[in-house]
Amino acid sequence: MILDLALVFVLSYLLGAVPSGYLLVRRLRGSDIRQEGSGNIGATNALRTAGWAAGLGTLIADMGKGALAVLLAPRLLGAGPSEPAGAVAVLGVVVGHAFPVTLRFHGGKGVACAVGGSLALFPRISLIALAAFLAAVALTRRVSVGSIVFAAVLPLAVLAVHGPWPEFPILLAACALVVARHSGNIARLLAGKEPKLGER
Repeated sequence: MILDLALVFVLSYLLGAVPSGYLLVRRLRGSDIRQEGSGNIGATNALRTAGWAAGLGTLIADMGKGALAVLLAPRLLGAGPSEPAGAVAVLGVVVGHAFPVTLRFHGGKGVACAVGGSLALFPRISLIALAAFLAAVALTRRVSVGSIVFAAVLPLAVLAVHGPWPEFPILLAACALVVARHSGNIARLLAGKEPKLGER
């Protein structure tokens, strides 16, 4: 079982390591997204630096990576989507996106991957966290705030709705990584320098 889960993690990591934003911006503009804006390869920086097509394309691709990892993991182990494989897949795809071997471990923050993975793992529960994300973005016009709120609310929603779950620490680790990857955003928020949605 441990070897199976290790395989799930590795495959999910490799899926997460596909640098969607980098590839899309390179294709659309011929530029390196890592050298523009915040230097992040995620959807928000793709939007700010390359426009709506790149931003939306990156968002869909990154969410798709998360969902695909969770949906493939049960097939590898012959388990259901709420089994350990699903949680390990979420963690693996977020780690892969944040530290992709394809870009020398300089990746994104894993938000969209976490959203896609959690929606595939716990669709109804994840909608609670997604609603909190949308509300936070609407109120603050800052995607970073919504992302942090999503990562904070998701584990709490799982506990509140699903109850005790043996794989909860794995999901919590994925969410904690998402928050940790926003350390720079948190510092800018505290300094009042975090740009709002639509600002460069």
